[in-house]
Amino acid sequence: MLKNKESYLCLSAMLRAREPKLLNGEKASRMLDASTFEEAAKLLTDCGYDDMSQMRTSEIEQALSDHRKEIFDELERLTPDPVIPDLFRMKYDYHNAKVILKAEAMQTQSDHLLSDSGRISPIQLRSLYHEEKYSSMPGTIGKAMEEAAEVLARTSNPQQADFVLDRAYYTEFLSAAEKSGNSFLLGYGKLLIDAANLKSTVRPLRMGKDRDFLRNALIPGGNVSVDRFLTSTDKEALASLFTYSELEKAAPLAVEAIDGAPLTAFELACDNALNTYLGKAKLISFGGEPVVAYLAAVENEITAVRMILTGRLAGVKSDTIRERLSMLKIAVICRAQTVMGFKALGLVTCPAANADEARVALKNLTAEDSEVSIIYIEENLSVPLKAEIDKFKDSPTPAIILIPGRDGSSGLGLSALNAAVERAVGTNILGD
Repeated sequence: MLKNKESYLCLSAMLRAREPKLLNGEKASRMLDASTFEEAAKLLTDCGYDDMSQMRTSEIEQALSDHRKEIFDELERLTPDPVIPDLFRMKYDYHNAKVILKAEAMQTQSDHLLSDSGRISPIQLRSLYHEEKYSSMPGTIGKAMEEAAEVLARTSNPQQADFVLDRAYYTEFLSAAEKSGNSFLLGYGKLLIDAANLKSTVRPLRMGKDRDFLRNALIPGGNVSVDRFLTSTDKEALASLFTYSELEKAAPLAVEAIDGAPLTAFELACDNALNTYLGKAKLISFGGEPVVAYLAAVENEITAVRMILTGRLAGVKSDTIRERLSMLKIAVICRAQTVMGFKALGLVTCPAANADEARVALKNLTAEDSEVSIIYIEENLSVPLKAEIDKFKDSPTPAIILIPGRDGSSGLGLSALNAAVERAVGTNILGD
């Protein structure tokens, strides 16, 4: 149970004083209007970031990761209850678990996908997994990794292993929120599950998956039960599930997305619903709520900073970044076995078992009002789609890029890669 609100007085005051230093619309506009990338990056020092003006993309990513970890570490020391920063660290543990399991199954090296922002270092997590010391891992992640590894070995389907880990993550989050006794934190956990389930309903229905697949993807514990999702396959019923809730605007967009509309507006509405809920913490002077809202704001800030800096570094026009600051999407079409890391990195993932499913995904991603700028397609799925892909050969966007499949590269995509990315973002960001 969280300590009494009065114990948060000093920390709440400190975070309120820091809020004006967070990246806001005015500061983001100044970064976008800056004459050079270097100038834009230097403006971030006022927000507490290191000087990133001389960094390349990989160095920027590391600096942002270090910035997040520094804030997590500080608040873990200062907060009367470490449960709050732990809840925000938790998702990085489960991200690392996915990377470790899939990398070993595919016998690939993936240290660059691991995050240092979890409750346990990724190196230690991997070591404990190899030694089968599941009980030494934080929370319930050890049991979840053991189960996910068994599912992956039995099915050779990384998506099924992801379902196990996702369910464990949200269950652990909700359990910790319930134990905290804080209704705001519990409400946030339930809303996270609702948003995840709404997204998990849209994608399978777009792909024509059956109800058993959907049942495996859905997570119990939200404001809307799993059974209500499963019995609301009628689009009107699905849209009505969230009437008078934070997701009220997202639900109708979910129906449109199922009918083939781009996912961008729907996913943005889900993000906005979470931000609207967190905005309620502004009305609470002190307590655990301002800490939750501040940590969520930091996560959103880092996402925006990454988009602005990497966009400016790549030569993307400022107006394009400004328009897509909340909407820029990169998608990947590949077999389930090769999705590793993409979903956790924020890409739109479209698993396809065959060329027909890949063709449907490509059609949706290249619709006239789609916001997707770059589409990766697994090489062995791309061959029957050559005619469709060639239509975008000379278009600035989307850039369609072929990537190696599970069995390695056939060489189809290598020669076109740099040119395609350069068309999409304005410069070759894959050079030396």
